[in-house]
Amino acid sequence: MSPAANPENLVDDQNWSGECGQRDVLETTTGSGTKRGEFPWSVAVFTHTNILGTLRYVFLCGGTLIDEPIVLTAAACIQHKNVSELFVHIGVWNVDARSDRFTQIIQVAEVAVHKDYESLSLINNIALLVLKDSVRPGRSANRVCLPEGNQKFETDSTCYVVGWEDQRSLGGSNALLKLSAEHANREECSKYIRFMGGNPNYNLPKEHLCSSYSSPLVPCARVQGSGLVCSLHNNSEQFFLVGIASYSKRHCSQSPGYDVFQKTENYISWVDTHMKKYSRDKSYYRPDPNGSNEEADKDTDDIASS
Repeated sequence: MSPAANPENLVDDQNWSGECGQRDVLETTTGSGTKRGEFPWSVAVFTHTNILGTLRYVFLCGGTLIDEPIVLTAAACIQHKNVSELFVHIGVWNVDARSDRFTQIIQVAEVAVHKDYESLSLINNIALLVLKDSVRPGRSANRVCLPEGNQKFETDSTCYVVGWEDQRSLGGSNALLKLSAEHANREECSKYIRFMGGNPNYNLPKEHLCSSYSSPLVPCARVQGSGLVCSLHNNSEQFFLVGIASYSKRHCSQSPGYDVFQKTENYISWVDTHMKKYSRDKSYYRPDPNGSNEEADKDTDDIASS
């Protein structure tokens, strides 16, 4: 299936950088709302399903564009789904609205779920979607960067969790939202999950990281697959995919708390292995600020096996 028509003509646009992790938005929003193009790598995954005799797109989860034909999402979102029924909506802002002139709808051709994914613990909860056609890049559709192992985002970074709310929760929003986020202390997060989950022996696995939020008005649960993106420095406008939303123990009536993400840096080698199959150059989605790709050739962790 070919992408939906996209009128954005960026070939002659002198202001469009085309670099990963960058956005072409003159003004960003305050609060939890977003503008179209504020996070152009955030995509929505749908299944094309027969409902009462009518084929309809049903929203499944979020995802993040890392290359023009490649999306990263949570394995739990698409496991056991029929690949031929999976579609990615790129440039979409409201998942309930009819497709507009900025939205590209592309069918998924292949799915790669991490071979060590555990559905109960949600360890290695990561999947790669290969699209049938490449995304046409533009202001509403651009890829995010993936981090190198030597890049740190715990301090001096601007971070957001970006995605749609889980609409199974009462009053869920249909528009793309953002939350200003911080990296949470691992032990404090483990204590919180032990309390909320009733597991006195729980410790946050090394494959996971936790986020906390500066706003006291945290919306309800984010859908799986949403991205935690951070700039390398507070004054930087290049964003990196630091985590993929895995699960949350928060309830809507208990806004403060922690959300758990797959730690992307642990899976860079896994991503690279799959990208090589499709002749994709890693420098396209992994910019090296130090001008050296030496670290890029090293495995970041033994969990990142293919």
